[in-house]
Amino acid sequence: MSSPTSVITAGRLRSFAPMLFLVVMVAGIAIVTPGFGSPDTLVLILSDTATLFVLATGLTFVIMVGGIDLSVHAIASLSSVLVALLVPDLGAVGAILVALLSGLVSGLFSGFVHLKLRVPSFIATLATSGVVSAVALLVSDERTITLGDQARADLFWINDSVAGVPSIVI
Repeated sequence: MSSPTSVITAGRLRSFAPMLFLVVMVAGIAIVTPGFGSPDTLVLILSDTATLFVLATGLTFVIMVGGIDLSVHAIASLSSVLVALLVPDLGAVGAILVALLSGLVSGLFSGFVHLKLRVPSFIATLATSGVVSAVALLVSDERTITLGDQARADLFWINDSVAGVPSIVI
């Protein structure tokens, strides 16, 4: 007789379906494209998706409590614009602190509109997205912002690695 923990039920299989699908897809791509399964490629994929993973993790908690946040992309855009503009003047730490503060202010604004004014989170965060996107465009003068040599030197630790693992993954 098998124990209850070893029985595979449809519900248990369904809960593992996304992870199983990911493993099958990665294995399939690795078979078709042999270089895909190399450690270098996997580390590159991890470093390219690290930021999206952090954003998605935060959104997962928002969705778990029954809300939705449509302003994440705009806040991420404003934060990157602020960092690129402020690194030469404030250094990496100062620019990142300002970017984090801008995210905090944007989130507090969204939260205030949703909780105190009783506007549904869908509408509140959609409005926040529009406002924050406009601020990012105004701050950047609607142009691409490039980092100079000194700013790149200040941000070396982002592109650095520890024991072969990119810092952004860590």
